[in-house]
Amino acid sequence: PYNLEVQHRQARGTRHSSLEIGAEYCESLRIITSASDNDIMSKIPEGSFYIRSRMTGFMLSIAGMSQNSGAQLVIEPKNDTNNKHQIWTYDKTEMSFKSKLTPYFCITVAGGTFATGTPIINETYTAGQNFQQWKAPYDGTIQTIINKDYVIGLEGESGGSGTKAILYTRTAQPAPHMMWDFESAA
Repeated sequence: PYNLEVQHRQARGTRHSSLEIGAEYCESLRIITSASDNDIMSKIPEGSFYIRSRMTGFMLSIAGMSQNSGAQLVIEPKNDTNNKHQIWTYDKTEMSFKSKLTPYFCITVAGGTFATGTPIINETYTAGQNFQQWKAPYDGTIQTIINKDYVIGLEGESGGSGTKAILYTRTAQPAPHMMWDFESAA
């Protein structure tokens, strides 16, 4: 059995209790530990925005401004003029980040392969594909919807211009190369 701590919010404070449950019930439980879904998704701005690496200040970009499906995502210095390859929108219904350069493309886990080192690419959007769905939790990461253990990070845990974005296994305390901020492009 698993021991589950449950936090109850009441008008006069918070009370904790423990509950022992069998393993067969763990898969169906949905637990939010530090923030509500609204708090988690409110980090993503309305309209167009940049996705900025906290480690370097560089922007998540489509390599070479490619308009081809499957183009690698990298980080580059912010481009103030010719910047559609660095600007994104978020579709809250589909939970996908869509490219301003190619609006029918979105941020994708290459091949739908959930493993550390898998490239993060800009690929043709297909409705309902879990390898194209993301959320931005309270800890500064961008994580896959299907498996919260995977986040977007920088290859080699480094941050020079042109560094590739890849999938990483989340750590308890996310490393700087796994952390992102959103900056309005308005």
